[in-house]
Amino acid sequence: MKLLASLAVGAALFCGAAFAEDEISPARLTLAKEVMQLSGATSAYDNYEKNLDMMVAQLRRYLPGADDATMADVKRIAIDEFTAYKPTLLENAAAVYAHHFSEKDLKGLVSFYKTEAGKHYAAEMPALASESVKLTEPFTERFMAKLQEYIAKRAAAEQKKQDEMLPAVPPADKKKSPEK
Repeated sequence: MKLLASLAVGAALFCGAAFAEDEISPARLTLAKEVMQLSGATSAYDNYEKNLDMMVAQLRRYLPGADDATMADVKRIAIDEFTAYKPTLLENAAAVYAHHFSEKDLKGLVSFYKTEAGKHYAAEMPALASESVKLTEPFTERFMAKLQEYIAKRAAAEQKKQDEMLPAVPPADKKKSPEK
């Protein structure tokens, strides 16, 4: 147990030192935020209410007895929570960008997104992503069908094994019990 605790403390110290080496400067964080804005990465956070409508519709399927007022309350609560948390989400996302890109890289990305090609790329990115996802749908459908088939076969094989391991139950006595 002491060995495990020592390893955990050592790992925490090592990870802390590794993150300390990659401290993010305020300038780098500002550049990361600018890249997110120029690239359209923040639009996912801006379109939250539209996405929430879809989530509420899905939730309604799981809660068929919920009335419209309840679902409206759920949506309002979710919007309020997200609105309060959005600045933190954006700050954390910017930190992720700043962690993955150097200040020099971020400056290059800002420059790129300010060009006509960069603006065009940012504008087309949602359509590119949507169309790319649609291209995977036939594969996903085939994969899911094969996966369901595999799971059904495995479940049947496991059930057969369990059935074979059960002791044989003698047939019930077919004699009629005496009537009273």
